[in-house]
Amino acid sequence: MGITGLNENMTGQQTSLKSLQNKSIGIDGHCLLHKAAQNFSQQLLIHKSVIEIANQTYKYLLQFVKYSKYTILVFDGGYLPAKRPTNEARKINRDRSLKEAISSSGSHQTKLLQKSISFTFEQVKDVAEFLISKFQNEQFYCFLSPFEADAQLAFLNRTNLADVIITLDSDIYLYGVDQVLFNYNFGLNSGKLVLNCENTLFTEVQQLKNCSILSGCDYLGSLKGVGLKKAQQAILQGQTALAGSEILKKGKNRDFPEGIVNMSQYQQRILEALVVFQYQRVYNPIDNNIQMLSDCTQDQILLDKFGDIIGEQDSLFNVFRNSKIIQDSCQQLRIDLKHNFIHIGNNLQIIEAEKLNVDALKLHIIQSDRLETQYQLSVKIQQVQKPEIVSKYHTNLSNNNQINYDSIQFETQIYTSILDAKFLQ
Repeated sequence: MGITGLNENMTGQQTSLKSLQNKSIGIDGHCLLHKAAQNFSQQLLIHKSVIEIANQTYKYLLQFVKYSKYTILVFDGGYLPAKRPTNEARKINRDRSLKEAISSSGSHQTKLLQKSISFTFEQVKDVAEFLISKFQNEQFYCFLSPFEADAQLAFLNRTNLADVIITLDSDIYLYGVDQVLFNYNFGLNSGKLVLNCENTLFTEVQQLKNCSILSGCDYLGSLKGVGLKKAQQAILQGQTALAGSEILKKGKNRDFPEGIVNMSQYQQRILEALVVFQYQRVYNPIDNNIQMLSDCTQDQILLDKFGDIIGEQDSLFNVFRNSKIIQDSCQQLRIDLKHNFIHIGNNLQIIEAEKLNVDALKLHIIQSDRLETQYQLSVKIQQVQKPEIVSKYHTNLSNNNQINYDSIQFETQIYTSILDAKFLQ
């Protein structure tokens, strides 16, 4: 969950929950759900029941509610388009484990079931409603994020609605939050408290974000053989994510991540990941609307191109899931905490941070789109068994050369009607 090896490089000390007394707390709900489900995976996956998991999650929350000024629990909401390949790959693995678990028994079955744990939106809503009802006499609030819980928690922290974030997802550091209590131990009632994203790798959060993206994240895999340390060296040398990617690609056997065929496409995916971490859509509980995590000025050209990957603006449904109980919880949050809210200022824009020339960026996007279109077309042609044409596409793509569109236009034209009939119905 998150960036491999990142938490080990974050500077913090073991801190008891009691020492954070009277601070407001934001908690990643899915981290608690998965922990609770470890002992009730059979009830969840075979019997489709979340009653035991809801009760266990309630027990976990008791100590947070006891010591905090107030507690905000946030679950993952809708599917984030940028995370679709990762989610699909994880679902395939979960389904495979579940299928094997059904025909197994004993401890082996338990291990397989634990690998298969996932929740439907309806189940998450049921747990949320249960918890709200159990804590109705406490300052406890609960809702679903429009998309990813970590971005929503970062918003709460950066707008002064949650002093401390409790999570197991190291992605949280890439949003530049002030206080994170990581890897909370319920037996010791303590966790690793990291302040201002202090770490042993970089002095600036922007560089930490660049390094983490190049080492592999939920939105983009890494070049073959690249982890956090190699990515760190590249960022220290190149300073920006795009420059770092060029340095890393010069290494031996540095194949592109699956589904990426050239440098132009890879760098476009890097820009997309930067956009997701900076502009993902979140719920503003004070204004009761959906907004981007950060203000956008120069980066509008990137949002015009990649805006669909951060989720739809009209995603308020994901927050409430037609639940009046959750809506009422958010309304009470709005009433109780409006005086704590502060507006987010402008972040360093991606274009500025990456030292991009806008005209060059426009050209890069156009070229990437053309290469992507040609690659997709080559795959389709391969499916109708025309390897001699495919060979021309892949030779150019693998050598990172500009495709001569005119030279292959005639050859592909005669297959257009076949492709349209076969793939575009």
